Amino acid sequence: MTNFDLPIWVNVPYDFNMRMRSLVEGIIVSKAKNSLHERIRTDPENCKTTTHQKTIHSETSDEIISFIEKKKQHLHNLNEDELYYELRKAIDGKRLLLVLDGVWDMHSEMWLAFKNLLANVVGDGSRILITTRSRLVGKITASTEKDVHMLTHLDERNSCDLFQRFAFPPGKPVKSEIVEIAVGIVKRCGGNPFALETVGKRLNSINLETEDWSSFFNTEFQKVVNEKILPSLKLSYDVLPPHLKHCFAYCGVFPQQSEIDVKNLIHLWMAQGLIFPSRGQQMEYVGYDYVKDLCERYSLFEQVEVDHENGFVTKCKMPNLIHDLAVHVGGPRLATLKEKDKRIIDERSQNVSFHFHFDRSWKIPSLFHEKRPRIRTIILASQLQEENDWERLRKSACEKIISRCKKLRTLDLHSTGIKAVPESIGKLKYLRYLDLSENKAIKALPESITTIPSLMTLKLSSCYGLKELPKDIRKLVHLKHLEIDWCYSLTHMPPGLGQLTQLETLSEFVLKRSTGDGKQTPTLPKCLYTKDVDLESLEELAELNNLRGELKIKHLRNVDAEYAKVANLERKEHLKSLILSWELDLDSDGIDKAANKSQDTLEGVTSFQIGFSRSQIWSNFHYKNANA
Repeated sequence: MTNFDLPIWVNVPYDFNMRMRSLVEGIIVSKAKNSLHERIRTDPENCKTTTHQKTIHSETSDEIISFIEKKKQHLHNLNEDELYYELRKAIDGKRLLLVLDGVWDMHSEMWLAFKNLLANVVGDGSRILITTRSRLVGKITASTEKDVHMLTHLDERNSCDLFQRFAFPPGKPVKSEIVEIAVGIVKRCGGNPFALETVGKRLNSINLETEDWSSFFNTEFQKVVNEKILPSLKLSYDVLPPHLKHCFAYCGVFPQQSEIDVKNLIHLWMAQGLIFPSRGQQMEYVGYDYVKDLCERYSLFEQVEVDHENGFVTKCKMPNLIHDLAVHVGGPRLATLKEKDKRIIDERSQNVSFHFHFDRSWKIPSLFHEKRPRIRTIILASQLQEENDWERLRKSACEKIISRCKKLRTLDLHSTGIKAVPESIGKLKYLRYLDLSENKAIKALPESITTIPSLMTLKLSSCYGLKELPKDIRKLVHLKHLEIDWCYSLTHMPPGLGQLTQLETLSEFVLKRSTGDGKQTPTLPKCLYTKDVDLESLEELAELNNLRGELKIKHLRNVDAEYAKVANLERKEHLKSLILSWELDLDSDGIDKAANKSQDTLEGVTSFQIGFSRSQIWSNFHYKNANA
């Protein structure tokens, strides 16, 4: 501080974020206030008796407040040139230390303009110090990456040291049982220094008895978090734009410390109508921007996994206390149920999440004694995949859920062991997201599922027993994501799949296998179909040009170059990778020619032979899109 002629501290609340004028006014007012303080401090009249000093202090406080208000009003009435003249006069070439405290947002254009403005009025050696909770603000304002100092959460050892300093009287022995409880409390604080200090001070007044500490942890701890800690953390929530507030609050459906799959999170937000793309924007890309903002601009999410090929965040999580904040702002709209929780779901609840593994000993429908028209989401957030195929959720139980929650938009029944999806699923007219994955016993889906007009995401991965998709799947005109990875029993694609032109995820396209009787039945174009040959066609892929990610085409047979064109591969510019798998007498020369035709889109051909016999050859071609 002694190296600077003019130290100025300015609090930058969120409503100043993009108003440089307000920031300039704040600097001038701070300079004027500092000058007034210094004049009052050095006034001989203020150095008399203590009683006299108290009287003077009261009078000068009123004087300072009055002075600041008058100064603000004066500056507010100035035009831009007059305001910058006042700034130049206030700084007057001095060596400035400017502290901008609590900056929430910053545009690079605004920052450059502000720096250029100050460069014309400050002296050499001036510095700007910024405190922020936003990683993005740090990136924008720092001259180099090394100028950004990230204050991360404390590790477990330093957390314990800080907590011990406030919680335990020095020199007193502590029982091992209390130490064990203390470790649990420290973990719940998640390395947050403010939380560790607040909770530690509260515990310092409690007797060092096991029962008292255990009672605090089980009953009072969450009250301290809600009343003392969350109000501070809520500042990060308060500055969010409205669309991100809703998205963040929805994340309370996930259990603490769970790793959130970003792609799935975006699909859940889409189902709830929480993503608002502008004309021409892709909803999924807008959703990813939301995730990126919550990670970098507002630091509410932590990045867990990043795709190093394209830099996209693929998994994220919320620190413990941030998760508490999401649950807190979710309020009664969110119902998170723990194991053996017997309570009835609140009639105001919209999003219901089960934070434990659901098995046969637990009855979901018992929570729904009455109709719950407000419920929009049912998620089994902690469901584990099991080796056995026990029916942990009966068909009758599914029917009760459907009958009592008619306005569901998201229904998660993954890994529940259900053997048949009830026909009544078609009554969920608002459903947009349905997860039936990891249910090994499902062999077919009811045709009524094709009457759900707004279904966007259908997850069927690892339904090992699933043999076919609904015949009228073409009616699901809004379907964007069809996940059928590892559906080993799936025999073919239904006719009309090619009419679902909004499809972006189609993990596999399965062609009907050869009959096994020695006949080499080729994959045929539609024009060559006969009454006795019921084979789907590669032509179903022709118009699916919005496909993204990976596509695997299975069970190709006798495809020549000319017919391979019907799949229209060269127009599938968004595909990241394409895997072709075939059987029987492959015309490999034909496929090579087809691949060369589409090399502008799919580059880098690798082939390998998995196994062969005299009658059968299986091979894979793996194409990668270098531009994806």
